[in-house]
Amino acid sequence: MDSEKIDNMAPPCANGAAGAEAEKSSILVNVMFFRALDNVSFGTILLVFLLCFKGMLDVLPIPFIQYSYIIPIYMIFSGVMHFPEKGFQLFQYRKSLFRLVWGTIFMLLLSPFLQWWSIDTNSPYLLFNFLLFCISVVFFIISLSNLFNAVAREEGIRWVSRISRLTRFTALYLMMAPLLAFFVTVLLGKCVGQDIFLFVVRLEKWKLIVFLVPVFLTLMMLIQLRYAKYRNLK
Repeated sequence: MDSEKIDNMAPPCANGAAGAEAEKSSILVNVMFFRALDNVSFGTILLVFLLCFKGMLDVLPIPFIQYSYIIPIYMIFSGVMHFPEKGFQLFQYRKSLFRLVWGTIFMLLLSPFLQWWSIDTNSPYLLFNFLLFCISVVFFIISLSNLFNAVAREEGIRWVSRISRLTRFTALYLMMAPLLAFFVTVLLGKCVGQDIFLFVVRLEKWKLIVFLVPVFLTLMMLIQLRYAKYRNLK
């Protein structure tokens, strides 16, 4: 009789242990996800700020101040590495995370070419790698929007899902298309680094703002997703 009672009591205990383990795993996933969001958000904001004032920072008599923009890129890289590999059911999440990780790695490795090309704009090698860096940044934005779209779809956050799709669309047509056009003209020898440099310098402000719309949407997407996930936890 006692053995029967013990057998009857075992399944609830096992279920309770499994439930506690699942809850602990869910908490860990949320902590990692929020940490990743914070690093990517702060890194993106700092990167935009430093690039806006890069011309002023370059003239300061401080060693390696010209490469200060690499710090927020590393923050973004660190944040991407903290995104949990498990905890989401959709296959799109894992596929997008894989692409995001590799896109961020290339973005970090190619980031010094921004400064090197600004020093020698006539070097085809530096120009080629600078354009690859720019393309890796756009690829990062697209991969991040795909990742957030997967998270938003799984958790039913429609507003974030719409922003992520809009971010991906604008990144493709407002950033990737012009960069690929520059890339092709460089490969065909129709354009040199000095031409691109003068084009960027003489670019009207409203055109520059339009070009950077995907970046602003990315920041909005980061903030909205963090707020929505935090609200869902309550």
